[in-house]
Amino acid sequence: MKDIRDAGRAPVTNWRTAGPAVRHFAGRLWRSYMIRAIGMSGALTVLRVLTGVVTTKVVSVYAGPAGLALIGQLQNFVTLASTAAGAGIGPGIVKFVAEFRDDLASRRAVTSTSLWLTACCSAVVGLLVLLFARPLSAALLLDGGYAPLFAIFALTLFLGGVNGVISAVLNGLMHIGRLTVLGLVGNVVSAGLTVALVLHWGVYGALLATVLSPMVGFLLSFVFVVQRRWLAWDDLAGPFHTEWLGRLSGFSLMALVGGAVSPVALLIVRWWISSTLSPAEAGYWQAVYRVSEIYLQVITIPLGTYYVPRLSAVADKLGLRAEILRGTAMLLPLAVASAWLIYALRDVIVHSLYSVDFAAASELFAFQLVGDVLKIASWLLSTIMVAKAMVRLFVITDILFNASYVVLVVVMTSAFGLRGASYAFAANYAAYLVLMVFLFRREIGLGRRS
Repeated sequence: MKDIRDAGRAPVTNWRTAGPAVRHFAGRLWRSYMIRAIGMSGALTVLRVLTGVVTTKVVSVYAGPAGLALIGQLQNFVTLASTAAGAGIGPGIVKFVAEFRDDLASRRAVTSTSLWLTACCSAVVGLLVLLFARPLSAALLLDGGYAPLFAIFALTLFLGGVNGVISAVLNGLMHIGRLTVLGLVGNVVSAGLTVALVLHWGVYGALLATVLSPMVGFLLSFVFVVQRRWLAWDDLAGPFHTEWLGRLSGFSLMALVGGAVSPVALLIVRWWISSTLSPAEAGYWQAVYRVSEIYLQVITIPLGTYYVPRLSAVADKLGLRAEILRGTAMLLPLAVASAWLIYALRDVIVHSLYSVDFAAASELFAFQLVGDVLKIASWLLSTIMVAKAMVRLFVITDILFNASYVVLVVVMTSAFGLRGASYAFAANYAAYLVLMVFLFRREIGLGRRS
């Protein structure tokens, strides 16, 4: 008798090996799922863009370029610490919940073990942040007076970790509609909180809204998931299963590296620009980077909600290639069109989204947008490393290319000024895409045995 875990993979495997009629039905089913995922994520993205525009406008008016750079520093630190506090196991939860979605016992073992890991890591990271609040404030925000913000963040870390586990479980179960509802409500609440705090306390209010974000996310998840019974309590609570520790730890390493290395690189880049050029120019760079974050959500949300679970569930090479080509054909043209539109409207965007103080940011868009397209193209391939648990390869490439990005920024800003930062971004992702195509050439049909 086959292991019960095979039941979770059987539908995918049988669809690929069954007759033409079954394969055709399966293909139509998953295509419709992808279209539905993109449609729902599109609605979420529209709202995120709108709330992002409102909050960015308010923050830029009250904080200015230098203040915007300061807020970017704290946001990167929050991302870094939240990843560590959440044990970095989010991708692992998505993979294993998707893989064992029909095996209730294994699925609940994954989620309960994940919560225990999150609790332990949150306690350690929160204590460290609490103890070193003043030094962190002085180093990152150039003022030890912001230490209370770090203390507040330390006390809410666990809540953010629980919210991350809940979102990962819903993602693995492919509950796109429920994730969309959480995202819609969360964005409205967060935007309202940010605007209110900025209007009342200026830059300090924007920083306070940043550190309160984990608590806000948890409260919303609690109301919707627990009160509306989207998940049973037994789906989350339970004993710690040592046999799952090793399997999750591989993804933990990948997510910790991915969640730590990129924010650290951005912290260094922003510090370098502020130190060698000026805080205002760091704000210009942050402004353009923020625009990329906003508009690329139309690509990254469906990638995260559809693409990763599908690659995780596919068991054969032909199925993997089909998913890669399908995702590329649908999402890469969207990335190109979006980048072209942003470039055409760059002056309007800068003056509408920010203020006249940010006019110099317009000259950074061209190569930033080229880098965005290359980033999405490479991400479509690099996600295979996450979906298929290629831990060593992921860690090496992530560290290597984040380090090369910092080096390129240092070299190119020294030679070309602030524009060099956007040159470095595009050049780094061009090299990364070349490497991804080489590494996964067989998966996309370029290898000899494709």
